[in-house]
Amino acid sequence: MCCATRALTIAAALFVAGPVGAQQRAELPRPFPQGSLNLGLAFGFAAGGGGTAFSAGGAAGYYVLNGLEPGLQFDVTVSSDAPTVVALLPYLRWVIFRSYAASPYIKAQGGRLFVVGSNDLSAIGGGGGMYFFLRRNIAFQLEAVALRLFPSSICGDNCTSVDVGMALSFIFGRSPRPVVAPTDRRAPGEPATPAPAADEPLPTATSAE
Repeated sequence: MCCATRALTIAAALFVAGPVGAQQRAELPRPFPQGSLNLGLAFGFAAGGGGTAFSAGGAAGYYVLNGLEPGLQFDVTVSSDAPTVVALLPYLRWVIFRSYAASPYIKAQGGRLFVVGSNDLSAIGGGGGMYFFLRRNIAFQLEAVALRLFPSSICGDNCTSVDVGMALSFIFGRSPRPVVAPTDRRAPGEPATPAPAADEPLPTATSAE
């Protein structure tokens, strides 16, 4: 009888400790929360066909909602056998899954390409990419974007641009903290303390005379 009672007591304690342990488990924070600022830097180099090209640029965006970032991208491409192109491209990015391991996203983009010594072009398109975090506020970014250029009377047979690039992103703003559920410190079998009724006066501290 004694052993059976002890077994029932241990089983009841494990039953109560299970949910309590789950409540104590912290909810991991996620990157790109509302109110954070994203700054990106990108550099590129290409050689082939007897020519070379170098590009540099940056981007700045603000997360108006968790994972939703409108922003502006600025790029300059200098080539040995083509005119210099300055791109000014607003964008809207949505991070589909926010995680410090890897965060995939999709992106809509459009804007203007200013071609030095030639007619300017407009562009519209989109793409996607992935963030890989190196530190809590620094991420390596891999992205592919396809843009349709117009008017076709200027771009001719090269009215589609597909770019694959890499960048380094710096995320600033409030840093989310883990959320921990309150701990239930009751002993097994101890009833919960009922909350005072609305018309019941709260206990007050009395001073010693």
